[in-house]
Amino acid sequence: MVQEMRFLICYSPDGTVRTLYKGAFDEGQFDDKSGLAWEIAKEDTSNKYYYYKGTFKNGVRPKHDISQKPLSKEEIMDIIESNELELDIRWSE
Repeated sequence: MVQEMRFLICYSPDGTVRTLYKGAFDEGQFDDKSGLAWEIAKEDTSNKYYYYKGTFKNGVRPKHDISQKPLSKEEIMDIIESNELELDIRWSE
């Protein structure tokens, strides 16, 4: 069965992006076995954005090393542009 890739954007109360996800869903949850799904998500304690690409199951990604550096706005825009997306969304500072 081929999984259909879709997008989801979750916003914070201030109108900035909390999560941008591209991948398959199962029963409304992130669920993608292709290894091609990805998300840019804001980490609650640091208030910084991080990127993950890989699999998701039942709404979560596997535990992985989050030692990568936070994304800059330029890096976020590079990811969005490389995926040929045209989004008018706000990212937190």
